[in-house]
Amino acid sequence: MVSPQKRFVPQTQATMTEQEAQVLAARLTRIWNVEVDTWNVDARNQHASFWIALSEEVEIQVSISKGTGFSPMVLSAYTSKTDETFLTYHSGYGLSNSNIGDYDTLPEHLSQHQSQWLTVFRRGCFLMGLPIEASAHEKMEGIQGFSREELEAWNLKM
Repeated sequence: MVSPQKRFVPQTQATMTEQEAQVLAARLTRIWNVEVDTWNVDARNQHASFWIALSEEVEIQVSISKGTGFSPMVLSAYTSKTDETFLTYHSGYGLSNSNIGDYDTLPEHLSQHQSQWLTVFRRGCFLMGLPIEASAHEKMEGIQGFSREELEAWNLKM
């Protein structure tokens, strides 16, 4: 069960209902092996966000948007202390070093975070059903520890 709901803003005609947010938060908790810290659903902007602390220094934000002009799904890995993004997955763009256009090459301190967290980030993207390039071996490694029922419910492309 998902426990801390520090930030949930129920709205009518939101991107998702509170129950759907709880289901997704439970899936994110299972995928990232860490409780989802907070989430927010904003009906006006048709946007939902979930925050996951992977360590004292690194957090993941999952954003889902249905509004025009937004990428439908964005995952960002960033430093907790400086709020700098070092990995991003945008639906339609794929995996990139940071927010699109932020850097041509990452500064050294962000490059170190990227090296440390790239495998975990790619695995999380795959388990969320995002079309990330991965070998059959990577996919088989990624699903270790998950039940057949979970994998079928998540409708992963193997």
